[in-house]
Amino acid sequence: MTESIKILMNKMVEEEEEKRKFELKALQNQINPHFLYNTLNSIKWMAAVHGAEGIKKMVVALGRLLRNLSADTNKEITLQEELDILDDYIYIQDIRYSGKIKFKKEIKDSGLLKAKIIKFILQPLVENAIFHGIEAKEEADLIKIRAEKIFDLEDKPRMKITVFDNGIGMSKEEIAKILNKNEEVEHKHGLNGIGLQNVQERIKMNYGNEFGLSINSKEEDFTEVIAILPINF
Repeated sequence: MTESIKILMNKMVEEEEEKRKFELKALQNQINPHFLYNTLNSIKWMAAVHGAEGIKKMVVALGRLLRNLSADTNKEITLQEELDILDDYIYIQDIRYSGKIKFKKEIKDSGLLKAKIIKFILQPLVENAIFHGIEAKEEADLIKIRAEKIFDLEDKPRMKITVFDNGIGMSKEEIAKILNKNEEVEHKHGLNGIGLQNVQERIKMNYGNEFGLSINSKEEDFTEVIAILPINF
């Protein structure tokens, strides 16, 4: 009798697991990226036929961005590749905001472009600058990305990436909440759902607690989100 009960329970567990797998598979099929890419490709060619070059370029940029989004976000790519992904995101936002936002990039050391970092560090930082800085302040119009080499107290080289915006700024309490992984921060605008907390945790898990994000800000003036990363080739 006991053995029969065990067999029955195991069977029920297996059936539930199988059901869960099928439900997950069904969900994945609903958002199959190949279907999305094929649809975007069709829109691109329709735009080309009708001479709508602006639509064609935007669809191409969105397709590349989505393709990168569906790949492993813990994969390491070069800083140059990360900036290329960011360019597609910025191109789409530039059209959305009718050229209102000025995006500037400053690479202080061109050798850093070949350094490897985990992907999708920059796009969430720029996304945060747009939606929680620029969008909330009518006269705000600047987002600047700066990459430079610095040295820590032990004279070890580090990569410092700063994303600056002249938006609404943040209070000390807001900054503490954003960087605290135990706090829930609403992130409803995002393209990929990767907020600053997520970026912070991914950096620390991949490179150690000596690396990560910090934020300098003055309310109604500016915000700087700073990422400190190792320099790996």
